[in-house]
Amino acid sequence: MPRRLLSFAIYVLPLLLWMGLMFSLSTNKASAQATNPAVNGLLRHLLPGIIPYLTASQIDSIDFDLRKTAHVTEYTILSLLACRAVRFGRQDFRAFMAYGPLLIGVLFAASDEYHQSFYAQRGATTTDVFIDSFGVLVGLFLFLWATCARLSRRPSQSREASTTATVSS
Repeated sequence: MPRRLLSFAIYVLPLLLWMGLMFSLSTNKASAQATNPAVNGLLRHLLPGIIPYLTASQIDSIDFDLRKTAHVTEYTILSLLACRAVRFGRQDFRAFMAYGPLLIGVLFAASDEYHQSFYAQRGATTTDVFIDSFGVLVGLFLFLWATCARLSRRPSQSREASTTATVSS
């Protein structure tokens, strides 16, 4: 397999597959109505002593919070995969490595909400775009933090040059 195609498969394909999975979950099959029974069953299994004391409204609130946390998590993953794809194996850091994933994530969040507007059991809200964008920012922060940590461990070019000059003297 040519090197460029292999790099594409390693860096970009995971992002595209993740986006495809997210797109497929933006239909009625992953709506609150479709997943609510499973979530309620999971809550009953994990919190058997607490569930009998909760009202239906409280359980719905927990379900809502879990769903929004899942949105933040899936967009954090999207952002990390976008950072990886935009970086495409480079070891240094460039500004586009931050702006590109941010743009990809926010545009995908907006298009995802638009996509959901075509399904009866789904709704499109700007609030969800902001929640998803927060997930993108979390992923971008994690990427930048890891990049800074990695670059700070690498010896600087000037130290390498002075070390080389000293050794060759």
